[in-house]
Amino acid sequence: QLGSEIPFYGDGEGWQRQLHIYVNPFYYIDYCLAQTVALQFWARIQKSLPDAWSHYMAYTRQGGSRVFTELLENAGLDSPFDESCLRGVCEEAKAWLDSYDLTGIA
Repeated sequence: QLGSEIPFYGDGEGWQRQLHIYVNPFYYIDYCLAQTVALQFWARIQKSLPDAWSHYMAYTRQGGSRVFTELLENAGLDSPFDESCLRGVCEEAKAWLDSYDLTGIA
């Protein structure tokens, strides 16, 4: 609605009004990292719930004892900072979505 009245929003620049992007930039970055890890667990669940649970427990048992990337490595997960990680979870999600007939769903 604002896009028709204010060109700034119509040009897709509305995200810039979110102050916490500048004040607390890790706010969004943290969400992206967490979602990428969650998608790795989801992808594992699609193949084997016991295996996914084992990796999840290995991840959570470490608590705050290590830095993020070490937590992931020790749990057998890929780092979201590696391009192959995001590509991999996207490919898994695409394959899952492609397995469903979404005709007519808007």
